[in-house]
Amino acid sequence: MGTPPDVAVWCICHVRRLPKVSQEGAGAAAYRSKRCWDIGRIQVAGTESLNYAISNEKEMRCMEILKLSTKYKVRRLDKQDVDIIYDVSYPNAIFYQYHPPVVTRESILKDMEALPPGKGEEDKLYLGFFEKETLVAVMDLILKFPEEETAYIGLFMIDIKYQNKGIGSHIIEEVTEQLKLCGYLKVRLGVDKGNPQSFAFWTKNQFKVVAEKEYIIMEKKL
Repeated sequence: MGTPPDVAVWCICHVRRLPKVSQEGAGAAAYRSKRCWDIGRIQVAGTESLNYAISNEKEMRCMEILKLSTKYKVRRLDKQDVDIIYDVSYPNAIFYQYHPPVVTRESILKDMEALPPGKGEEDKLYLGFFEKETLVAVMDLILKFPEEETAYIGLFMIDIKYQNKGIGSHIIEEVTEQLKLCGYLKVRLGVDKGNPQSFAFWTKNQFKVVAEKEYIIMEKKL
């Protein structure tokens, strides 16, 4: 979406890293969404421009997706988290049996930066769900892909110690509810063919098969 001619100043709302003021100790960081356009600096010359600003403010509120869980602390993961992501990922042997090669720290770093064609880093949420300081689950979420009103889950990995307890389903339920509040109509993902564990999990969470290509494409209508 391009900048309308009547809007003098426009800044894409982004997530920035801020020092965390809490009991978590020095050096900890929190991620907060920032409304980074200043309505006082927008020059509106007509109703069309005002509607443009209002619609994009609604879009910005989707950054509240960082408040995805009522039970777990959710934040963006970065390069400093590679070791804990590896510790969650590597024991998931069934996943890598159907989705080789086995995870490495280098592949995690690449996944953190990987984007579909036409998407920017403002559309990517590489998130961790924490119980206190323990990483429970990792999610790679792409907003507005492959269509404007669809979100794409590129990865959802749960620590094996937390599996078969309903935790993954609870996280997905809260994520999809938040996406619905943000105006999304569907959530899409790909499942490796032959992986009974993944297919059963997503089917249980009301995802339906919509296509079979290299992967099984599944969607949930919100």
